[in-house]
Amino acid sequence: MKVRLLACLLVGSVVASLSAQTCSNTSTNNRLICSVPQMYGPGGLTLPNNAHEAHFASSSLSAFRPLNTAIGEELSSLLLGSSGSGVSFTYDAKLQTSVSTEESFGPILTDRPETLGQKKIAVGVAYQYFGFGEIDGLHLDRLPAVLKHEVPPGSTPQKYQNDYLNTSNQVTLNLHQVTIYGVFGVTRNLDVSIAVPIERVHLGVTSNAFIVRTQPCEFDHSCTDKGVGTDPAGNLCGEFHYFDASSCTAQFTSVSKTFQDGGKSSGVGDLILRAKYALKGEKYAIAGGVDVRIPTGDAKNFLGAGAPGVTPYVTAAYKARFSPHIRFGYEWNGDSVLAGNPTDATATSSSLPHEFLYSGGVDVWATRRITIAADLLGQRVFDASRLKLGSYPDFFGNSVPDIQSYTGSYNSDSVALGAKARLIGRLILTFNITKRADSGGLHANVVPLVGLSYSLR
Repeated sequence: MKVRLLACLLVGSVVASLSAQTCSNTSTNNRLICSVPQMYGPGGLTLPNNAHEAHFASSSLSAFRPLNTAIGEELSSLLLGSSGSGVSFTYDAKLQTSVSTEESFGPILTDRPETLGQKKIAVGVAYQYFGFGEIDGLHLDRLPAVLKHEVPPGSTPQKYQNDYLNTSNQVTLNLHQVTIYGVFGVTRNLDVSIAVPIERVHLGVTSNAFIVRTQPCEFDHSCTDKGVGTDPAGNLCGEFHYFDASSCTAQFTSVSKTFQDGGKSSGVGDLILRAKYALKGEKYAIAGGVDVRIPTGDAKNFLGAGAPGVTPYVTAAYKARFSPHIRFGYEWNGDSVLAGNPTDATATSSSLPHEFLYSGGVDVWATRRITIAADLLGQRVFDASRLKLGSYPDFFGNSVPDIQSYTGSYNSDSVALGAKARLIGRLILTFNITKRADSGGLHANVVPLVGLSYSLR
């Protein structure tokens, strides 16, 4: 009996934890995923009129929900520096040993098809900075959103319920990422590798809200046909919607307020495991591989995608002083809390979009010590949660700018230019700049990278 009771308690606790809201509607928390939905308070924006349900909650909770999803999508597909030092080894039949190649050090943000060499090890570290500035062509520092008045179900809409809040919003989001990686050559043709990102994320959200009154009432305590507010002394005031309830004068004049939220987080992100098998010729190399993303990062603090991912891919290159290369892959993603509704206990997670990945470019063996690499890096993201600029027709016939969410696919393309330089022996210094070429999804316009890598015999 005790065992059965304990089992029921355990099952009940697991079910409760799985169905619990990520962001409570009654209390605040310091998770970054809740910064946007709780910007106006745990339950959304509700104005302080005790005599009237001045609610704008559902509008405020839903207006920016695609931002959380976009962050999850971006974290699932951040470009990491290519694993491997750039120095590879080939087997010399005459010497009966592996010798380092004297060719290009390979690309920077895409994988070279050549394998490292049997029982060879490479280690490295790379730093990237992502200063996200746009989402779907909209600037994060000026996002307009209209919060509409809620009308209780079954009630007759009143004229004052045409009032709305016009908001101007700023989102600051940046990511510092240090990736530590290691590669081991299992055989001459097979490599396995691991990439461990260590991340620091900063998120800040600010909303400047302004009440637009559609049924203005002159400041008159007897104006009760259009206003039901009361001050602390019990006096009737002449407005329905206001931010400051301390007095009739304050209620009449307090039509604007600034809200803020955000925070910082740091820790280990999602681990990437890779296996790659290559076929090599004298002037070419073709490889097939698979990347597996392990959701070890804290998704609720934007340190990971919150979902497993699997990406099989193929890559090929022509080996010469001027070496072109291409890569194609497809990424399957699982369910993530970042794609769900963090304020809904029944829809806390959903599937992150799948992606078709493609890249191509050239690495040039400029000198024995320097390789220059240029690439086009792209992905097609399918059925993603997106934002667009629309409009809200208000009571006065004005067309007020308003962001709107929708589901759609988009391309995310970037161009990259960088160089690898041999410093001493097999120690390679890498520098790269990636520039965004289009506007789909959440993105940073310019991403710098610097790294060091070393191949062990």
